[in-house]
Amino acid sequence: THEGSGIGLALIQELVHLHGGSVAVTSTEGKGSTFTVRLPFGIDHLPADRIGSEPSRSSTGNNVSAYVEEALRWLPEDISKAANDVAPPPASPDGARRPRILLADDNADMRQYVRRLLADHYDVEAVEDGQAALEAARASPPDLVLSDVMMPRLDGFGLLRALRADPDLRHIPVIHLSARAGENAQVEGLEADADDYIIKPFSTRELLARIQTNINTATLHRQNEDHLRMLIDELNHRVKNTLATVQAVVSQTLRGTAAADTIKEAIESRLFALSMSHDLLSLENWKTARLHDIAKNALSPFTAEGQKTARYTINGDETRLPPKTVLTLSMALHELATNAMKYGALSNATGSIAITWHIDENRLKLRWEERDGPAVSPPSRKGFGSRLIERSLAAEIDGTVRLEYLPTGVVCSVDMLLPDGTIMSDKEN
Repeated sequence: THEGSGIGLALIQELVHLHGGSVAVTSTEGKGSTFTVRLPFGIDHLPADRIGSEPSRSSTGNNVSAYVEEALRWLPEDISKAANDVAPPPASPDGARRPRILLADDNADMRQYVRRLLADHYDVEAVEDGQAALEAARASPPDLVLSDVMMPRLDGFGLLRALRADPDLRHIPVIHLSARAGENAQVEGLEADADDYIIKPFSTRELLARIQTNINTATLHRQNEDHLRMLIDELNHRVKNTLATVQAVVSQTLRGTAAADTIKEAIESRLFALSMSHDLLSLENWKTARLHDIAKNALSPFTAEGQKTARYTINGDETRLPPKTVLTLSMALHELATNAMKYGALSNATGSIAITWHIDENRLKLRWEERDGPAVSPPSRKGFGSRLIERSLAAEIDGTVRLEYLPTGVVCSVDMLLPDGTIMSDKEN
């Protein structure tokens, strides 16, 4: 088998050097290798403080627990598990899928040990090298890849490059396991875009903690990406709808008017009304908007600052409407206000407007009433505003809209079924 021996060689080299010796190797491919260990006799070559004394703080004995845990992997499963009794990660809710880990290591004993260590907390698929890991990841993407560095066919760095080059797999966190200690080895692993680098021998707690941390981070990152993608899709949808509305507004305005100045004024006014309704929805993250604010926005451009309280009143149950209804109702109220400014209650000094509504058995009944304005009569030809109010508004709200031209002014009555997303509370003036 092509199994790594990095841990054993590292331990031998350290022990031999502590005794003032040396390790050498000669190797011929296809024939074998010869390792030569030379140890001097006696103790004269050793520092006095290392002979028969307690280990100093710089001694390798400081890492004894890690080496003990490394040795425990060779014990039977029940003994090893008891010796490495660690609190598992938080339990998943009943029925929730357990995180899946893909483990790649060419050493059969190491694969068995790590798989046994993780089996209580994760679903583990263990393979013998990087090429097998890459094929397994493509067949069924895991939540995390735990990979040895030195492996036949495809090593840990090659596996990492292949995963990062695949758009479907590049988001998977990768942790490298290696017997190569030291800062340079760790930096090399992290610079290769590994998410973490664990040096053998490692403690059970360290391994479990780093795996769980990387899974949690990847999950959070994936959720953020999904949320961002959803926001982009929603933005694209809104932009398309807005552009379609703008196109309809411009097209209908051009159909009904010949004078360039009048066309320009009408288009600017309608687009401004559309912009104001967008601003209103943006304040609530495009969830709902208050009907009181919708009505106020429609009237505010047509009344002088000092006359607002005298020129219109708004009264109704506290109601929040969903975006589609907000846009349609805003444009309709804008057209009513525009006509009132040109021909109706806002065209003289005494007229006023009252907007009232109430909720009756899941239906919204809204009334626009002009008072004390000049006498009005039905138009001989219906323009964009009238068509928007009577046809488009009625179609969008799935209800009825009635325009009346009374001697006291225009009255518009709206009767609509409350759409999904409507929110109601106590009455507010």
